[in-house]
Amino acid sequence: GALLVMLHTLRRRARDVAARAHATRASFSAVPRARTSRARRPTGVKPVELPRIERTTLPARADGLTRFNVPHALYDHIWSAHEHKLAPMDVLSPAAARVCAEVRRSLGKNVYCVGGAVRDATRYGTAALARDIDLVTDATYGEIRRAFGRRVRFVGRRFRVALVRERDEVVELASFSTSVGDADGAGADDVDDGNDENVHDFDDTKPRTASGEIDFDAVLRRRRGTRTEEEVSTSWKATKSVDGDGDLMRLVACKENAMARDFTVNALYYDPFRNEMLDFTGGVYDTIAGIVRCVDDTPKSLREDPVRMLRAIRLAARHGFTMTKELRAGLRAYAPMLTNASSMRVTQEIRTLMHGGYSETTMKLFWHSTLMKVVFPTQYEFLVKRLPTAKTLTYELDSTFTTSKRDVDGGVSLFFNALKAYDDVVKSRGAAERHRERPVAEWLALLAAPIAMTRLLEHDAFKGASSMLPAPWRGGATPESAPELFAQWEAFTGAVLDVLEDMSSEGHASANPEALDVFVKGDLSAALLILLARGPMFASNDERASGDALGWYHADFLSPRIASAAHTARIKPYAKTKKVGWFQASFYPNDIDLIRACLAAPKP
Repeated sequence: GALLVMLHTLRRRARDVAARAHATRASFSAVPRARTSRARRPTGVKPVELPRIERTTLPARADGLTRFNVPHALYDHIWSAHEHKLAPMDVLSPAAARVCAEVRRSLGKNVYCVGGAVRDATRYGTAALARDIDLVTDATYGEIRRAFGRRVRFVGRRFRVALVRERDEVVELASFSTSVGDADGAGADDVDDGNDENVHDFDDTKPRTASGEIDFDAVLRRRRGTRTEEEVSTSWKATKSVDGDGDLMRLVACKENAMARDFTVNALYYDPFRNEMLDFTGGVYDTIAGIVRCVDDTPKSLREDPVRMLRAIRLAARHGFTMTKELRAGLRAYAPMLTNASSMRVTQEIRTLMHGGYSETTMKLFWHSTLMKVVFPTQYEFLVKRLPTAKTLTYELDSTFTTSKRDVDGGVSLFFNALKAYDDVVKSRGAAERHRERPVAEWLALLAAPIAMTRLLEHDAFKGASSMLPAPWRGGATPESAPELFAQWEAFTGAVLDVLEDMSSEGHASANPEALDVFVKGDLSAALLILLARGPMFASNDERASGDALGWYHADFLSPRIASAAHTARIKPYAKTKKVGWFQASFYPNDIDLIRACLAAPKP
């Protein structure tokens, strides 16, 4: 009798929870979202037809296992088609849809879209572009190899990912057995190991740690027949009675994979065959509300992978999301741990942050989170003297970010106005051009030039000048103004070289040993080329009038019109650096004029 009463109480509570969840979903579905026509899909392209599967059902079982007493109420985490209001082609690209259909047809396995594509479709509806598409499947990597053959290669030392070539596109496909990484792929340090055949030697059954390495302690426990308390508490998953329920085991696998991801907004799983969305972390609500929240405990999550701090900055800057208070405090507390991460992954994340049209917001978030001290120490030392010390977790980004009492020389205004002008230009471009990665040297020049221009405020050559950016030498120098303009270019060249030397790895090592080495000599060389391209060093180049690209090989180091011999000796190592080469670093005049236009601010 007591057992029946307890069972009745549990069922009643489960029904109450399901009713509240349904009411909350209905309130969120009423939020207006931008829903436009699917003009983003090329005309004349037939949509990929995906096979349809019956929606998920968990019927009552003879042994008493029902949907109401399944641990964690897995069934209540399913969003049906009339709730999420999305179609498969709203989330998938045609290439990703063909890969999903091939896995289903050849292997009969489940495939889900997870990460940025599902997040953007949930927040923006059909107006979102199908990009950042990551697929996960319950097939093993050996089965993926057999299904796609030579069209697939495997990358990743920490988190293995299959790159499937579908016509002219590459689709990322991960397996549940090892896909415990973040939502945006394997990461820059997970490079191809150069041996595709080693996938057959990759044991998907061995237990692994959070870092992707084999957990030898768990292997020994398995051989000795012993289990930890956590394994005992979840032993219901491996019972014989549950193994027969395919839907239940599928949901369990999805939940385990979701709990290993970085943020709740990136832990949404979309099933294109059943047209269902699986949300085990509350990611749908956080996506609509615009909240960045860690799936796991925040300190544990950031310690496990410090690059997640940069991913949080990207979500906040790119989508206007608000980080939770715990996450904002975690960024400040664990910012120094970013030095333990792979420099390649950090560099790739920074490039994504800076070229997407939200570099101004990114730098402000870097300042508030103290990540700037680790990533951009030269810029941090420049701003720390001119900005109030951040003492709260509000992360103010509006016009009150700085005050005239602190920014007496206008350096902060010049710095952020240049980034804002660059963002406006990037946002004004078309969608394809806007999401194309721009050269690193463009925004690198914008980070270095304002510091150099501020250092020249008291220089004799710029007394009485309206701007701290020297006028172009070609067409701007007259016999009367040539000496004054030459002196400005000489001072500007020296200041820029000083800043770039501070930003180089040698400058970081001497000023701040804990700073990351983000910029290579080639990037700094290309930025220097942009800033000096309109100076007297390139005045004899006649090819600029025809619109040809301008490179270091056009520089005239022997002309008496160039800067002093000391500056020439400092410039030549940049121009001839092995990372770029004498003929490789080149930019078109329009790109050079764009950066100069962003820096052309009046003298404070």
